[in-house]
Amino acid sequence: MRARRTAMKITASAFSLTLLLLSVALLASTMSVATVNASTTSQISIISDSELATQATARGWPGDGTPSNPYVISDIVIDNPPNGLGIFISGTSKHVVIENCTISSTSSYAIEVTGASNVTIRSSTMDGCFCAFFMYTSRNCTISDNTISSCQTGLLLISSCDIAIAGNTITDSLYNGMELCTSPGNTISGNTVGRSGDYGLYLSSSDGNTIFENTFIDNNGAGASYHTEHPQAFDQGVNAWTYEGQGNEWSDWSSESPYPHEGSAAAHDVLNTLDIGDVVPVILAIAVVVGAIVAAFVLIRRKRRDVEDLADQQTSPHEE
Repeated sequence: MRARRTAMKITASAFSLTLLLLSVALLASTMSVATVNASTTSQISIISDSELATQATARGWPGDGTPSNPYVISDIVIDNPPNGLGIFISGTSKHVVIENCTISSTSSYAIEVTGASNVTIRSSTMDGCFCAFFMYTSRNCTISDNTISSCQTGLLLISSCDIAIAGNTITDSLYNGMELCTSPGNTISGNTVGRSGDYGLYLSSSDGNTIFENTFIDNNGAGASYHTEHPQAFDQGVNAWTYEGQGNEWSDWSSESPYPHEGSAAAHDVLNTLDIGDVVPVILAIAVVVGAIVAAFVLIRRKRRDVEDLADQQTSPHEE
């Protein structure tokens, strides 16, 4: 019996060891595939739709540039490129997606998009760059779910519109985390911006932007509580800092009143840091109190009338 138990233990141990070896082999295989799929390059430069198509064919990028089948540039690794620029796209209107790329230590822009439209940059990592994303005179583009760290500026838009900036994490920028200049009609939502040397978001001569559900943490030297010398945002335009009741979160602001960001036009903004779900119970409570007061007032008036009527009835016989 003892020998049988010993044999069973040896069998179980051998089975566990086999599973462990298979797991290690599978992990090694996965790492090998990931390494093969990630290609290293010095720079990508595209200056027209025709060149985009040519490079897509030469480099094996899938897609045909249509909305349903965009060109996809993925798994590119660029580190300290000789000319300082990572990916440059200009003069294109075909749909192109840049995803799962890693760009670091650029002396210029990690990704620059100039005079282009329909460009999506997502799920990529930028570290130690002069500026992670720069868009100039571009429109209908998306910057989403990227991780940006230790750049001089996280992202910069100049004279660009209809840009969706969503779900990005931007930390430790030397200057501004996000900056918009003469760029109207963009949407900035769901981003986390922390520890920027200057503002988490800087808006200059940019109107009609919608900013909501962003989280700003310790930007511009902000501490645990708000200080007028360290606001986390600057707005020199007229913009909406809320959408459908959703405002923004600030590490130095716990009040339900609007966050006092800096800028000449800040007072004209529509801003709400209080969730609409918190507002509804307050409104209902006020309605109940007001209703109770009105009901009490009506009841008192009726009682007073009843007393006056009774008094009149009692005095009438004596007068006759």
